[in-house]
Amino acid sequence: MEELIAYTTTLLEEIDHCHNRFITGEKPNKERAFFLEMKKESEPVFATLDKWVERSEELVKQRKITVLHPQQIDATKENMESLVLHSYYKDTRKRRFMEIYKSCYYIFAQLLKELTT
Repeated sequence: MEELIAYTTTLLEEIDHCHNRFITGEKPNKERAFFLEMKKESEPVFATLDKWVERSEELVKQRKITVLHPQQIDATKENMESLVLHSYYKDTRKRRFMEIYKSCYYIFAQLLKELTT
């Protein structure tokens, strides 16, 4: 459980970083250096997300988590990956970005609330 709390907290912090990057960042250039920098920065996030999915699925199967279903875990993983990429490339509208942001935030906050109470 402690691992999942740590992963969830880290991901909550990361979605705030993504939001700030989306709002304040410039349009990306199409150079390879930008891609390599983005890849370097996002790899730890994707690794943490994979660990979060694995641990969440285990606890859902053991019925230790009641606020999540397997489909929500999969959808949250996809949304988080999308959020990270859109925060760099800004190839979506702000409204859509905010919908994804709120969806991820809600799931992580609900899970953290259940795990810490």
